[in-house]
Amino acid sequence: MGFAIAEHLASRGAHVTLVCGPVNLKVNNPLIKRIDVISADQMYEACIQYFSKCDGAIMTAAVADYSPLSPGK
Repeated sequence: MGFAIAEHLASRGAHVTLVCGPVNLKVNNPLIKRIDVISADQMYEACIQYFSKCDGAIMTAAVADYSPLSPGK
């Protein structure tokens, strides 16, 4: 859904920053700047970095909002 929204907004002339997790989807419009992340923490950091420079935000990702205290146990 995020890719479709980004493509639609870019087709109407918007400069879009798309922060996305690991997917095989491609962006087709040169007005879309794609920021690839792997973890929820990286997505958070990228969003914090870019949100202060944007006029609006549309968030469609369903990322985990918790982290285990002892990963791998």
